[in-house]
Amino acid sequence: MRVAVLGQGSIGRRHAAIVRALGHDVTGYDTRADALSAEGVRRASSEIAAVEDAGAVIVASPPSEHLRQARLALEAGAHTLVEKPAASSAEGVVALAALARERGLVLTAAMNLRFHPGVCTVRHLIAKGAVGRPLRVSIWCGSWLPGWRPGVDYRDTYSAQCRLGGGVLLDAIHELDYAIWMLGPVVRVRGLLTHESSLGLDVEDIAMLVLEHATGTVTSVTLDYLDRAYHRGCRVVGEEGTIHWSWEDEAVVLLPAGGEPKRLAATSDVDPTYHAQLEVFLDAATRGNATTPRATAASSFEEAAAALAVADAARLASARGIAVKLATRCLALRPAQREDAENLLRWRNDPTTRAASFNSEEVSPTEHAAWLERVLVDPDRRLLIATEDHAPVGQLRLDRLAANTVEVHIALAPEARGHGLATELLKLAAQEHAPALGAARLLARVKPDNEPSRHSFAKAGFRVGAKHAEEWWLELTPPHGHRRHGEGV
Repeated sequence: MRVAVLGQGSIGRRHAAIVRALGHDVTGYDTRADALSAEGVRRASSEIAAVEDAGAVIVASPPSEHLRQARLALEAGAHTLVEKPAASSAEGVVALAALARERGLVLTAAMNLRFHPGVCTVRHLIAKGAVGRPLRVSIWCGSWLPGWRPGVDYRDTYSAQCRLGGGVLLDAIHELDYAIWMLGPVVRVRGLLTHESSLGLDVEDIAMLVLEHATGTVTSVTLDYLDRAYHRGCRVVGEEGTIHWSWEDEAVVLLPAGGEPKRLAATSDVDPTYHAQLEVFLDAATRGNATTPRATAASSFEEAAAALAVADAARLASARGIAVKLATRCLALRPAQREDAENLLRWRNDPTTRAASFNSEEVSPTEHAAWLERVLVDPDRRLLIATEDHAPVGQLRLDRLAANTVEVHIALAPEARGHGLATELLKLAAQEHAPALGAARLLARVKPDNEPSRHSFAKAGFRVGAKHAEEWWLELTPPHGHRRHGEGV
């Protein structure tokens, strides 16, 4: 496949070299005639010539150019990866994601820290409940801007210039992205952006944010261009323990309540993260979709918009000295289709899901395909795909047991756990989908030792049955004018 790389700065050359190493042809373009190119990269005469007939495009220009060039690539029919930040602000990002969906093209943002063992390990520990519900989180990143790119005057880079989309808030947007990826949507932002150094920048060199997540977790984020000793990491304080990740120490340390600390290696070598990111993107581009299990770490453009919305809110909060409230996430349930089979099987066979299920056996693809065919045509069952901002995050099934009783089953994707989604999706199913099956009561069966699920059902209004500790019930009130299944006029 021919891949076009727009922008031949340090990150563009890095991408080009990796893409060539992965066996693809690379065409490069940069507005600067004297810009260097990675070895073996053919230079195009214009950005239009670069993207013409390209199977995929990597946008690695300054942030101020990202949206325009990404649109150019999509309109040329190319799958597109956009370097971070996806844009200088959230405006226009969601619209571009909609264009990609309409044309059936892959569009992702380059967030290589999602492939870093430190970030991935912390996220996995949170998702499996290693420290209970996260209460307070600290995230930090700081380094000396003039030392970032040896041989280059930092004042000539986009980082130092407002017109090019610079500033530490956007430069270190990885931290905002993984805060949301780990902890769920942000609903309120406080921020202080300031320029305190003598570096001669026209952008902020310090950013300090306080984020309130929909789950109740509070996260502080501290970013700067000033620290002479590179430092990066996070600390998660939960109800039942603490997680600490330090880039410099190359380790994640789990401190469980009443237990011995556990140290997990997390190399600081970033090269593998760039390779993994591009392997996933190019695989998705070759397949024509980004729904493979390995692609779940990739940042969708909707997720990129969420991180940028936090950055925009932080700017407003800093300028006005106020807390800025953000719009809540868009959750929905849609009917499952045969095309969802791969995700459904992955979610069903996830070890955590199987451990929480009454049937913990792994299901084969053949068995699952036959089951899916039966469910899709059964009038007494509704198989629904849960989506967050249009991205699939799990499945919810409703099975009619009697004229007025429906059993509900829910399984979230591993990457979607711990963000309060289950409770909201259960409420949505009770309000919008269960009545279509004539439900007056919803039943859920939950293992007594499955505390996360018991917590989610309780918050959704379910109560433990009088006879069985594993049975949870929810009485439904039908909307005005709605007749339940079997009721006459």
